[in-house]
Amino acid sequence: MRRCPGLHCDGCGDGGGPVLIAVLVVLAIIGAVVHAIWHQLVEAVEIVALVLVSGCGLAVAAGGVYLAMRIRARQLEVRARRTVPARAQVIRLGEPPIVIDSTTGQAIEAPRQRTAGWPLAGRWEEINPSTDRRTS
Repeated sequence: MRRCPGLHCDGCGDGGGPVLIAVLVVLAIIGAVVHAIWHQLVEAVEIVALVLVSGCGLAVAAGGVYLAMRIRARQLEVRARRTVPARAQVIRLGEPPIVIDSTTGQAIEAPRQRTAGWPLAGRWEEINPSTDRRTS
């Protein structure tokens, strides 16, 4: 069978016009859906990436705080174990105290001389040991 070129007549059949239009409409709809889905997919991947980066940052910060607390605890533990040299102080009753240096065993300062009495002579009128305030 020979095909009719349609030069002198309408030709054989409809020529496929409506089918081509339907295919183009379906492809356009599929393209629009893929375009919308692609943007949603890219946005979802960005959100997942931000959540993962935030989680990693939080883990690093928590690790830093934990490490700092461990270092501080170890420093306190070492400081608590450190021995403190004792400083001896000899106090003799009835005498002024003498401070003795623990490294040399020598007195740091000479004992002070006691004054003759208190208050100084001539100052008794300023001292009123009574609780009676009527005489003041």
